[in-house]
Amino acid sequence: MKKNRTRRSCFTLIEVVVVIIILVTLASIATPLYLNYVKKANVGAATTQIKLLEDALTGFRLDVGSYPETLEGLVDNVDQNEKWDGPYIKPAIPKDPWGNDYVYIYPGEHGDFDLLSYGADGQPGGSGENADITAAALRLWPYIWVYFVVFLAICATPTSLAVSAFRGESPVQKMNNAALGFESWCAQVRYSAMENGTDRIVAFHPEERIFLAVDPEAAQSELAWPSQEEERPPLQWKLPDEFELDSDTLSAEAGEDGSIEVFRFFSDGGANAAREFVLKFRNFERRFQISPLTGLLRQSEGETDAP
Repeated sequence: MKKNRTRRSCFTLIEVVVVIIILVTLASIATPLYLNYVKKANVGAATTQIKLLEDALTGFRLDVGSYPETLEGLVDNVDQNEKWDGPYIKPAIPKDPWGNDYVYIYPGEHGDFDLLSYGADGQPGGSGENADITAAALRLWPYIWVYFVVFLAICATPTSLAVSAFRGESPVQKMNNAALGFESWCAQVRYSAMENGTDRIVAFHPEERIFLAVDPEAAQSELAWPSQEEERPPLQWKLPDEFELDSDTLSAEAGEDGSIEVFRFFSDGGANAAREFVLKFRNFERRFQISPLTGLLRQSEGETDAP
């Protein structure tokens, strides 16, 4: 027994309505995007055409010696000038993307000539798509970018300085700067001993928190540490605020003037370290030792957190 089968030969009303709704929705999304794209494309095309016309006008001036009275002079030898070697643009003077003629004024108010398009509305002024597109403005764009970059650099410099001043140095930076400063000062003391041919003692005065390079003979006298009224020797280094020395150094036997010998540089460039010297700042410490052979100051690797 055969069964009759029916086939649908058309869409239902609901299906048609759904398809129409989808198409309308897609159109409502795509149409503004397309129109916006067209607007940008028209502005870009006008910009390109103005640059082409500018190049043609420049070529005309190089041949003839001056700019043409009208744009037609780029296509035809209107003045029958013997130096004319055109056409300088082919096949004809283009219209702007909105179908209007480009405005050419010679001599110009904003340069040798004015060349512009009035935009979509064909009227002076306006904004957006109706804004004027001028050759003078296009010539300024590279300079505007340069000025903008310079402006940002000028603004960024004081801002970065202000941020740095507000944040200040980190503890690690302070420790590194202090260690570098002490190492550089010790190098000067070593060079002074070699230059003068006499030993130099690096001594520390706890009360005044100052390192001083003194002559071994002067260290035994009352003149090792001048009074505050007298001018201090130039080879001295003051321990920065909040920095301290290790307890072993501070508890070492002091001289009659209260100073503690830390290092001694010899006149041949060598040195003798009386003890290991440790510089402390908050939870960081830096250890220093003098190489007896070379007299160079060596630091321990990295910083160590104090318990």
